[in-house]
Amino acid sequence: MSKSLYDLVLLFTATKAAFSIPAIVLNCSLIYVTIKSKCLRKGLCNWLLAIYDGCLVVYLATFPLALFQHLLTKSDLMPFWKCFLLQSVPLTLFAASFPFMLAIALDRFIGAVFPLKYKSLKNPYYIGAVFFACGFYATFYFAISISNLIRYYKSSISCSMINLLLSYQRIMAITNILLEAIAIALYIGIAIIISRRKATIKKLSEFWHNTQCQITGIILQTMVVYLVFRIFRFRLRR
Repeated sequence: MSKSLYDLVLLFTATKAAFSIPAIVLNCSLIYVTIKSKCLRKGLCNWLLAIYDGCLVVYLATFPLALFQHLLTKSDLMPFWKCFLLQSVPLTLFAASFPFMLAIALDRFIGAVFPLKYKSLKNPYYIGAVFFACGFYATFYFAISISNLIRYYKSSISCSMINLLLSYQRIMAITNILLEAIAIALYIGIAIIISRRKATIKKLSEFWHNTQCQITGIILQTMVVYLVFRIFRFRLRR
């Protein structure tokens, strides 16, 4: 690797490492709060969020490690099997984070559509489906990295998590973008549902206010008529 290219790679890696450290602290804080708080432990969505953040912590931790690697070896090339040992677990958890992200969005969407009927903790089929889908998705990419390890055991590669997939990098990128797009669509749907409910509540509030005003007016008119009638009747008796 040339000196200029090495400096560029080192700068890029150092930048990612600098951003990853506060992100690791924040994600660990969220996990800690979720575990310690009794009210947060009751919701499936909170656990999904904690697991999602746990996956991100392992993924983000690869950036400082990559920085140390560049500083020590002055190169990002290493045998495939060494790179596999370093990056296979972060790759698997990084892949798992995307279906977990979608599961969080789906959980919130179902909660927004059925706020009174939906109780995630009492739905074992939903919980099982979520963890099966996340595990299957992560295992798929882990199996790809093992297949590449068998083929290119002694080959040297630029060691990064995504490079373990070799020719399957585009497939992972497309599927991850698709999962992100679905999650974004669900959150947009949640925003639309909430805005419509707010509009409906506002209309109902205005209707109830107008109805109260009309009822109050009718009562006052009735009382005035009744009072006039009593006064008129009292004078007739005299």
